[in-house]
Amino acid sequence: MLDLATPDEAGQKDRQAKDEPFEILILGAGVAGIAAARDIQKLAPDARFAILEGREASGGTWDLFRYPGVRSDSDLQTLAFSDRPVFNGAWTGEGADVLAYIREAARESGVDKKILFEHRVLAANFDTKAGLWLVDVAIGAEKRLGQFTCRFLYACCGYYDYAAGYTPDFPGKAEYSGRILHPQFWPSDFDASGKRIIVIGSGATAISLIPALAAKAAHVVMLQRSPSYIMPLPGKDYDGRVYQRILPGKLAYALIRWRNILITLSLFHLARSKPGWSKQQLMNVARKRLGLDDKAMANFTPRYDVWDQRLCFDPGFAFYNCLRDGSASIVTAPIDCFVAEGLRLGNGEILRADAIVTATGLQFLAFGGVRLSVDGKEIEPGALMIYKGCMFAGLPNFVAAIGYINASWTLKCQLTTLYLLRLRREMAARQAKWAAPQNAPAPIGPMLALTSGYIERTKKGIPKQGATPPWRYNVNYFRDFWSLRFGRVADDFMHFDKNEAESRFASMARFAVKTCLKPALHPRLPIAMQRRWASVVMRTLYVPFGVRFSQTSLAGVPTEKVSSRSEAVEPKSAVLFLHGGAFMICSPASHRSITGRLAKAVGATVFVPDYRLAPEHPYPAALDDAVASYRALLEQGYAPEQIAVAGDSAGGGLALSLCLRLRGEGSPLPACLALISPLGGPDPDASC
Repeated sequence: MLDLATPDEAGQKDRQAKDEPFEILILGAGVAGIAAARDIQKLAPDARFAILEGREASGGTWDLFRYPGVRSDSDLQTLAFSDRPVFNGAWTGEGADVLAYIREAARESGVDKKILFEHRVLAANFDTKAGLWLVDVAIGAEKRLGQFTCRFLYACCGYYDYAAGYTPDFPGKAEYSGRILHPQFWPSDFDASGKRIIVIGSGATAISLIPALAAKAAHVVMLQRSPSYIMPLPGKDYDGRVYQRILPGKLAYALIRWRNILITLSLFHLARSKPGWSKQQLMNVARKRLGLDDKAMANFTPRYDVWDQRLCFDPGFAFYNCLRDGSASIVTAPIDCFVAEGLRLGNGEILRADAIVTATGLQFLAFGGVRLSVDGKEIEPGALMIYKGCMFAGLPNFVAAIGYINASWTLKCQLTTLYLLRLRREMAARQAKWAAPQNAPAPIGPMLALTSGYIERTKKGIPKQGATPPWRYNVNYFRDFWSLRFGRVADDFMHFDKNEAESRFASMARFAVKTCLKPALHPRLPIAMQRRWASVVMRTLYVPFGVRFSQTSLAGVPTEKVSSRSEAVEPKSAVLFLHGGAFMICSPASHRSITGRLAKAVGATVFVPDYRLAPEHPYPAALDDAVASYRALLEQGYAPEQIAVAGDSAGGGLALSLCLRLRGEGSPLPACLALISPLGGPDPDASC
């Protein structure tokens, strides 16, 4: 194992050698972290990476959760890594089998040697000048402090708090004479044999736990505040067995995998598009399987639509079978308090139990609780906007593996790793130190569009999503498959830092303007020649990415319209920009470096009139065009307080003259006036 942190007597932070930053640091050695490491090692063998795991063992959820009956809700074939098929004939995977698979895959690929155990990440700060994350960790049982540096921080730690589950503050706990258990911290010495057990909760944990307990216990009661939807799954994959017998191994696995993806997505979208019909179908399963009347069906009829909260799955009817044979039962009622012999319900009834299991849910915790900051400014997870389901607006070189709520976690995680590597290649081509999404729209709610308890309890701390892609958290594998594998990396929202190559280019452009443009602007040269030469030189200036230039007209004046591609709808504010050029040369096209940056910076539509130039059109032709353009914006519906007037050099003087004429005519004035090295400068006594 690579241990870069050595304790010292002074108790100072240990530091990784500054000349050896990691390319990628992966947070978490669970299924997502191991999948990421395997793909990075295979697809980017030149990338130096490590996995920081806070616990002393790999496996994540599958090592932490040891309660009886723990299993995957998603099918085993899509939970497995795409390049390492597994097929044992079952539809879902038992917890121990999934854990063994993860660890075996890590050993086979050698990525287990990249894991730094007992390295719990405390905080990470991104230095935009260096283009590096500085990652603070607590190492070992003694929690000595260490620091790592990396270019990319890849959070593969899920979004649950694994240090503490959620347990309501039930009154009277101290009076209870039996044992209280939580599935997240299941004791190895507990034996359910012959015991009366109450399981509080009706979620996925309870549905998988109860059949395992009922096999040994005297009786198990599932005590629920409200029912959940339960969907049966096949216990065995009989079709898959046929594919395995008649087809080559890789082809059979690919067919099974894509079949399961299609089935999962189809059922989800059917449930969301036809909630009433879907609800009735699930109710019919319970009614027919258990032979229930309308009164008993109250225990199986949720108050919400299918997939408003997570759907519970029941492989092989294990849960329904233990209800049918009487080894388990359901009670729907609120809890009043704990009493010595069990629980008192809201109606006064006493449920007696030798042990009570609080399967009451988990807590949401973004990025494993790591405190993130950029240049020392702390970032609140709840203030972030998710981008393409794996990055966040304003957070450079940070990627998070956030699996699906309606399909296998691994499916999304492997797509996310491919996107990270594509982003890395794009940055290398641009010689960029960092990249971050920007220009996020207004949020519409948490990125996880569920009404589950762990979402409702921590809404403020959950990153948000927007109304349209790429700011929506997708629950569709095919959309993500296209977006993350084939969609543009350098799209209208991805911002790359101003790298050294761009800086050199800008310096060359300034040199060209100074040495090539100014000497050519001479009265003895024909004006047409000056204009052509100015156009050539000015077009060498850097024009930012993600800007749209289009042609329009304002009151008959040809005008270039400049807008940021990140704006999903037309902005409600406008900038009327009047270009410079001694009133004789230049045009909207020659000033795209300025107007493009302006559109991206202020989020407004920039209108650049191609006003008439001298000497063909002497003063006040240019001013008349500027006034006509401003009035045309008012006629288009822009209020004066929504319009800014700006200009550079001669255009700055023209902007000032425009405002003075408007004031003299008693016309409404724009909200503000921005002058960039204006010709002559504004007269303080002539303020508009």
